[in-house]
Amino acid sequence: MRMRVDAWMLVLVFASVPVFTGSGIPYQSNRFLSEHGIFSAGDGKVTWRQCANEVEDPSLFELHSIEVVPDPPQRTRRIAVRIRGHLREDLEEGDVEYTARYGGLQVVTAQVDGCQKLAEEQSLPQCPIRAGAKDIAYATDIPWFVPPGQYTVDVESRTRPGNRRIFCLQIEAPILSPSA
Repeated sequence: MRMRVDAWMLVLVFASVPVFTGSGIPYQSNRFLSEHGIFSAGDGKVTWRQCANEVEDPSLFELHSIEVVPDPPQRTRRIAVRIRGHLREDLEEGDVEYTARYGGLQVVTAQVDGCQKLAEEQSLPQCPIRAGAKDIAYATDIPWFVPPGQYTVDVESRTRPGNRRIFCLQIEAPILSPSA
C-alpha cells in the first residue's frame, strides 16, 4: 500500500529540511542536542541521527538544535517543529530525497524539488536561500487517518547542480492516538 504524501508526512520531512527559514510559531520549548549526533526532544520519543560524518565531510547546514511540540506527536493534533542552525553558503536549488517507513514497512519514497515545495508553502521564504543563521519553523495538523505507530524517515538533501550534501538525517518518530 502506498500512502499519499500529504502535509502530515511532509512535516516529518520538513523537520529535517534545515535549509529553509520559516516564520515563528508560538510553542513551548522541548530542546535537545546530544554530544554524539543523536538528538532526542525533551522527554519525548522523537529522535534524529545525522547520517553523515560531519567531522570529516561537513554538510552545508550545521544543525544546532531541534524542537518538537508535542513530543511525541499525536493524530488529530497540531505538530510544530523548529530547527536552528547555520547555512555555510548560499543555495540556489536543491533536491530532497526521503524514504518513510511505518513499523519497518516502506510506505513512501520520493524525491522533491526543495524550492518547488517551498513555493507551495507561502508562509516560508522562497529560493534562493542565503547563507547565515537559520531558524526554521513549520506546523501542520496530523490527520485522523494516520495510523498510530513508529515511523522512520531517512532524508537527504543535495545541491543542484553540484550534488553537494546540504544535510542528511534519520528521524524516528512515534505517532500516538489522541487518547495515549
